[in-house]
Amino acid sequence: MTWAVFHRAMERLAVLALVMAVLVTNGAVAYRQRQSAKKERQALLAMLEDAGVNVTWILDGPPMPAIDARVAAVKNDVNPNLVLLSVGSDEKVEKGFHFSIYRGNEFVGKVVVEKVLADSCGCRVLFTKEGQSIQAGDSAGTRLQ
Repeated sequence: MTWAVFHRAMERLAVLALVMAVLVTNGAVAYRQRQSAKKERQALLAMLEDAGVNVTWILDGPPMPAIDARVAAVKNDVNPNLVLLSVGSDEKVEKGFHFSIYRGNEFVGKVVVEKVLADSCGCRVLFTKEGQSIQAGDSAGTRLQ
């Protein structure tokens, strides 16, 4: 291999590295934009729910029967936070069900079921209302309270 061939190959590698860096950066920006849009959509849906609008047909996941539960435990030292609800397959809970979390009449957040046991289910926190956090003892339901 001559010096000129080696030099052209190195230039091509440098250009390819630059192209790859741009593609990775654009991908990361697009991902952040999608995540931001998703959070905005979830916040808007929560505002509609608070106003009494039935938005269950907009949400992802399987059709859900009306199921009421309590938050049994919360794990805040992981990201995303995890929640254990007091209902499971005995009450017809399925993976992918969305539960709204309330404290009294105040909306706190939204979770999605990831793991279902007979008498409980593990959920991932989708979002919480600004300034709120889900706590053990909070109410949960698949339908508006």
